[in-house]
Amino acid sequence: MAEILLNTPKMDTLGFESMSVAEIKPRVSIASRAREKEGKSYWSFTAPGPLGVISLDTGTEDVLQTFVNGKGKKASLKKLKSAKDMLIDKDSKDAYVKEWQRAKDCIAAIIDNRKISTLVIDTATELWELCRLSYHGKLAQVMPHQYAEPNDAFRSLLKSAYEDRKDLNAVWIHKMKKEYRTSAATGKDAWNGKYEFAGMSDVPFLVGTNIRNYRTQATDEEGNTITGVSFGIEIIDSRQSPELVTGLHLTGKDCSFDQLAMFLWPDADPDIWMDRK
Repeated sequence: MAEILLNTPKMDTLGFESMSVAEIKPRVSIASRAREKEGKSYWSFTAPGPLGVISLDTGTEDVLQTFVNGKGKKASLKKLKSAKDMLIDKDSKDAYVKEWQRAKDCIAAIIDNRKISTLVIDTATELWELCRLSYHGKLAQVMPHQYAEPNDAFRSLLKSAYEDRKDLNAVWIHKMKKEYRTSAATGKDAWNGKYEFAGMSDVPFLVGTNIRNYRTQATDEEGNTITGVSFGIEIIDSRQSPELVTGLHLTGKDCSFDQLAMFLWPDADPDIWMDRK
């Protein structure tokens, strides 16, 4: 069958790319969200190693060390100061700008390092705060129209991790915060008992998959309830295989990066989700 040429000369002039069958490299770009102690970091470190980890949170190093010691995971860790710590320490506006630039440089270095399989940001909520702090010198009392520049900068950072390395997995860990709504009775903002995503609002649109981490009751291999807690994830949405994964829950031993990746890419070789030697 003859090839059908879709482009007109004018479209070629404007830079349209004529698409044809090409190899797709499976990779996973995820934004996770959860409240404290619900397994966000632990789940992220089940991703294929070597890992490149940027930490602005407390406890990241301890959890990562258990994977290095107990599972032979290879990882490189860079710890940065969080925005709140810099405000407590009364650092200067110049220090805010330098720390944000350091964060961007570290992420770029991970992207450039072909040995690293997965980028992990713990947490992207705090990275977003650092970005905002570098532009405005404060986190509160910033007008909505003043978010344009930090929004663009953060959006560019996520896009670089996705577009500059077609084989790089990325996990952007997010916290959750109390959701406040204006009360009809009092006219004041009040917590409605729910929690919401904490971070740059465009992140869920920029990644391939959004998940929620949570704690659940531990069970044995037969599914019987036992003492202790386990972890689970809920797939909120995904561009890859949405009909297979939307609303899916993975718990217990199935609550791992490779199990999710195999649902997202059912035709891919499962070995690509293993650690590289």
